[in-house]
Amino acid sequence: MIHLKIFLYIGILIMLAGTAVLQADAEEAKEPIGLDQHLGELINLDYRFRNEAGDTIVLRDFVDRPTILNFVYFNCPGICTPLLNGFQETLERIETEPGKDFKILTISINHDETPELARAKKYNYLTALQGKVAPEDWLWLTGDSLTIRKLTREVGFNFSRSAPKFNLTPRALLVLEQDGAPASVLEKLHPLKDQNYNSRQTFLNFVAANLSADEFREYGDRIADQARWIDFAHPAALTVISKDGKICRYLYGITFNQFDLQMAVIEADQGRTGPTIAKVIKFCFSYDPEGRTYVFNVLQVSATIMLLLAVIFVLVLTLKSKHRKKEGDVIHG
Repeated sequence: MIHLKIFLYIGILIMLAGTAVLQADAEEAKEPIGLDQHLGELINLDYRFRNEAGDTIVLRDFVDRPTILNFVYFNCPGICTPLLNGFQETLERIETEPGKDFKILTISINHDETPELARAKKYNYLTALQGKVAPEDWLWLTGDSLTIRKLTREVGFNFSRSAPKFNLTPRALLVLEQDGAPASVLEKLHPLKDQNYNSRQTFLNFVAANLSADEFREYGDRIADQARWIDFAHPAALTVISKDGKICRYLYGITFNQFDLQMAVIEADQGRTGPTIAKVIKFCFSYDPEGRTYVFNVLQVSATIMLLLAVIFVLVLTLKSKHRKKEGDVIHG
């Protein structure tokens, strides 16, 4: 009887240990969301992606100078567009020269996205920049899931992909119209517009209920393909790397200080890493485009020191005057 109890206790302990291991594995399998800084580490520049023309490129062949790297996805309904817009606005003000001082890589984290979509997004942003950046100096890349995951992990860019959903967005309806779907079919789909469906079959059931049998046979799958979308949870940041792939700086957020970005590029050119000190640099240094570096602004710093000394001198005189007045009042009192 005692032996039976011992075996029973051992069995319970084994089951508890197994449960703990499974829970630990499950926690480890969950992808964290956010940005882990890997400053000073080298990323692998031998990864292959497809550019917006559909050609395969090796990162090493493009990264021959400091490069600003950003991860987005092109159909993102969230922070990707504000990030790219904020980056574009900073590029319009920056003193360092794209192509000469740095290059740009925008890489989709969605392996389902195509070079055609990348090309359309690139055209929009280059048009808005009005020639500030040459097409060959800003590549928009797509790739397979394994390559994307490897590169993002090396950078420390952690993201999570949701299960596919189906939603007839205005963009999906527009693509269907451009693809030849008749107006009569599109009109019947309007009750489904901007409604979320968790599975393809559920979505197709609703489509079938709104179309005739012939219309559904001809357009059902095409409609589902256009309505399918994937959402991602991911951080918003730029990563600046040197020409040999060293991670030199992270810039967080969806808007960027032009001096932060300029200093990050200059430091990456020198292979240096470090925290942002742009507000001090902005004040004390001026950018020299010929030397492609910042030079100490002697006049501005000297004028500031003189102004501070003058303020201190006035304060000292004022305090002394008040002190003497108090002493006089005491004597006469």
